[in-house]
Amino acid sequence: MKINLITIITLSFLFVSCANQLPPDGGPVDRNPPTVIRTYPESGTTNFDKQYVEFEFNEYINKTNVSNSIFISPYLEDEPELKWSGKKLRILFPQKLKENKTYVVTLGTDITDLRGNKLSESVTLRFSTGNKIDDGVISGKVFDEKPDGVMIFFYLIDSLGQVIKYDSIRPDFVCQTSRDGSFYLTGLPKGIFRIIAVRDQMKNLLFDINEDEIGFPFRDYELNDTVKSIDGVFFELTKIDTIRPVVNSVKVDDLNHLRINFNEPIDNKSISFERIEIRDTLNRSYKIFGFYSVDKNSLILVTEQLQNRTDHKIEISGARDLSGNEMEKSTHKFYVEADKDTLPINLINLTCNFSTNVMEYFNPLCSLYFNDFVRYDDFKSSIIVEDTTGKSVNFNVSRFDSSSFILSFSELRQKDKIILKVDLRQLEDLAGNRIDSTVKRTIETNSESDYGSVSGQIRNKNLAGRVLLELKNVNQKNVYKLAVESEKYQIKNVLPGSYLMKLSIPINKETKLDKYFAQPFAYYKDTIKVKSRWPTTDVNFNLNELFR
Repeated sequence: MKINLITIITLSFLFVSCANQLPPDGGPVDRNPPTVIRTYPESGTTNFDKQYVEFEFNEYINKTNVSNSIFISPYLEDEPELKWSGKKLRILFPQKLKENKTYVVTLGTDITDLRGNKLSESVTLRFSTGNKIDDGVISGKVFDEKPDGVMIFFYLIDSLGQVIKYDSIRPDFVCQTSRDGSFYLTGLPKGIFRIIAVRDQMKNLLFDINEDEIGFPFRDYELNDTVKSIDGVFFELTKIDTIRPVVNSVKVDDLNHLRINFNEPIDNKSISFERIEIRDTLNRSYKIFGFYSVDKNSLILVTEQLQNRTDHKIEISGARDLSGNEMEKSTHKFYVEADKDTLPINLINLTCNFSTNVMEYFNPLCSLYFNDFVRYDDFKSSIIVEDTTGKSVNFNVSRFDSSSFILSFSELRQKDKIILKVDLRQLEDLAGNRIDSTVKRTIETNSESDYGSVSGQIRNKNLAGRVLLELKNVNQKNVYKLAVESEKYQIKNVLPGSYLMKLSIPINKETKLDKYFAQPFAYYKDTIKVKSRWPTTDVNFNLNELFR
C-alpha cells in the first residue's frame, strides 16, 4: 500500500498540533486574561445528580497549575480527578455527593493561559443536590501590596468567638481574591462564620505559622433569614514569626572589629554589652565599645584589640528579632588572624528628613552616618553649626547606633539656612587612626508651602472612643498617623502625592480571645490626592458602616 507524501506531511502536522498546545509566534503580546465561557451545570442548578462538573474556557489553559487552583466547598478530603478535552475541563468528584447539599466549586486566580495571563477574578459554580439551594453571600477585600491570589477560609462555627486551630482544621468553604484583593463567595448556608485570609504557600488549606501570612477578622459573621448578604469583610495580612534568631557565623574583619552574622534582622535596641562576652584561650576578657549595622542581618562589634593568632570565643544572648523573639545563649569559637585597623573614621552619608540638604521646618532633623564607632563626646566636639552670619546654632544629639547620629534643631523656623561642619580631626578610632579633613554642608529648612493637608469628619463617632487615622502614600513610604478624639480631624504637613486613608479602632489585646481578632478598620473609598499649598477636605468616615 502506497501513501503519498502529502498524506504523510498532513498526518505529521496533525499529530504535532495535538501534542503541543503552544501559543502562536509573532503578532502583539497577548495580555488578556482567560475567561470561562460556559459551565455545566449552570450556576444555581438544583437537583443535580451527576458526579462531575465542567468549565469551558475561551482559550487553551496551562494545565500544570490547575489542580492547586480548584476549591470545592464543603471541603472534600480526597482530590478530584481532572480530565481535559481541548479547552474544556471536567472535574470528577472523588466520592458521591451528599443529598440535599449545596456545593460551590471555585476556580482560583492562579490559573493561567499559555502566555501566563491569570484569571482576573475567581470563577464560582454553585449547585445543589436537592430542590433548595443555599444563597448566602459574603464579600470583602484584602488590603496588601500583593492582594491577588490570597485564600479566604470560611469556618462554620457553633458559637461566636469559638477557638479554631487554623493549623490543623481545614475550612468548610474557600475562595480566592481577585487582582484587586476583592473576594465574593455565594452558596453559603445559614450559620455563624469565622473568616480568615491566608497566603497559603503550601497549598494545603491550612495556616502554617512562620510560612504563611494571615489576616484576622475583627468579629464573627452570621447569615440568617434576615441577613442573607454581608459585605465589607476586610483583612490586612501579617506574618507571625515564632522562630528565635540564631548566629550563623562570626568573622574577624580586623583586630578591633568582629562581624556577627544572624539568620535574620535584629532589633538594635535589644543588643546589650552586658550579655555579650569575648574571651581568649587565656580566659582574658575583651571590652566591647560599640556596635553598628552593616547590612540587614549583620552587626559589627567594636572591641579592644584582640590577641592575634589566638583562639577566641564569644557568648551572645538576649538579642531579639523584629518580631520580639529572643535568641538563646549562643557560644561560637573563632580564630583571630588579622591585620590592625588602618582605616580612619570618615563620614559616609549626611541626609536630612525632607531631602538631602533640606529639613522639615516643623521638625528639623539631619542624620550622619560614619564608617566606624564614634565616641559620643568626640562627635559633639567635631560638630560646628552656624547661621549665615556666623552665629552659633544650638542643636541636640541622639544616636541610632555607635556609628550613626541625629542632629535636631528646635530653634529653626521656615526657610532658615545653616552651615554644618564636621571636623574629622576630632574623631580618632580605637587603633589611633584619624583623618585631617573637615566636611562642610549648607542645610536649610523648607516651608509650609511644600505641604498640603487632609481633613474631614468621623460620623457616629459615639460608637467608638479613640480612633486612629493612618494616611499612607501609595508609591512611597510616607505614613502620617493621628489619634482622633473628636468628630472632626485635620492632618497637617502632608507631602504632595496619592494616599490611602485607613481608620482603625484599638481593641483590648489582653484577653485570650482577642488575639484571634484584629482591630476593626476601614479604608476611605477613594484614593486621596494631596497638593502642596492646598487643603484636601471632606474625607469623611461613617462608623455605622464599620459596625453594621
